[in-house]
Amino acid sequence: KNMFIKFILNKPYKHIIREEIHMKKQRGITLVALVITIIILLILAGISIQALTNTGLFAQAEEAKKRTENAQKEEDEILKNYLEQMNAIIGGQVTESVPDGAVVTPINDITTWLKTGEISKQYSYTTIEQVIADSTCTESLMNNENAMKYLARSTEFADAICESETAMTYLGQSAYVDDTVLNSDIWTSTICNSSYIESMMKPIIPTMTSNTCDIGKTYASSTWTSQDELQAYRAFDNNDSTGWASDGRTSQYIVFQFNSPITPRVIKLNQTASYPNNLTIVNVTLQYSSNGTEWHDLMTITPSTTEELITTMYYPIPTRISSTYFRLYFPSNNSVGTYPYTYVSTWNFLTV
Repeated sequence: KNMFIKFILNKPYKHIIREEIHMKKQRGITLVALVITIIILLILAGISIQALTNTGLFAQAEEAKKRTENAQKEEDEILKNYLEQMNAIIGGQVTESVPDGAVVTPINDITTWLKTGEISKQYSYTTIEQVIADSTCTESLMNNENAMKYLARSTEFADAICESETAMTYLGQSAYVDDTVLNSDIWTSTICNSSYIESMMKPIIPTMTSNTCDIGKTYASSTWTSQDELQAYRAFDNNDSTGWASDGRTSQYIVFQFNSPITPRVIKLNQTASYPNNLTIVNVTLQYSSNGTEWHDLMTITPSTTEELITTMYYPIPTRISSTYFRLYFPSNNSVGTYPYTYVSTWNFLTV
């Protein structure tokens, strides 16, 4: 027994035993360190996830993704529209989609007009005369906003449409006429020269039998005599053989006061139909007022010939003004000779 112990404790074996004990200690320290490291990593991961959640980074990332997708869709749509417009210009026609009549090209093209009105598959007309001859087609186009926008730009159609009573009637009935063709100088001028203007537009002031009516009253700066046939309302009695006449002084005017504001688009005027002799051309100024005392110029009418003085004329009003008082102001008399005076046979406003 003693010999065995001595054998074990000999120096070579002592060294082996010490190394074994040291290795066991090293293994134990490595495992503990590993466990601690894992625990620390888990804690850090939890803190990081919580921080990301609380600050809304995930939600912000999702929102950024949606914005990017929407921007891409919008860009694709813009590129598509540009391509359609390029095709329209290059190919001379629009695609099967229904573009806005205010921007589509080419203008003055019947095929394009039918497409903007979304009826190109029902009708295959190629001339404006064919369209006007078909009252159903004409009515459909007049009741389509895009078609009316296109029509306002297609001024070559104006003459043909204004020569047709049916087309003018449908034009006046359109809910879009006021914001389309009546905003075009060429269209309004052509309409005012049309024999069928009153098929499209209606007089505002009714036929008067005295100086008052349901919608207002009229008065003038003076009257030639007290005779009824020369009173102010005679300018509104729908009879060219009668009219209002001043007392011969200059700077005369005739007023119509409405009960509520109106916005006239056209003025109808015949100055001296019943007294065609001794006429002279003077500037007539249409004025408006909110109180009947302070007047503002709306437009000035300058007849080009004396023939125009004895003809019922229609003049487009260039500015949309809503007011209750309107008057015709004459700085000088339009009838000269032994008995000079200012005379108005017919005056009215038209609107749609």
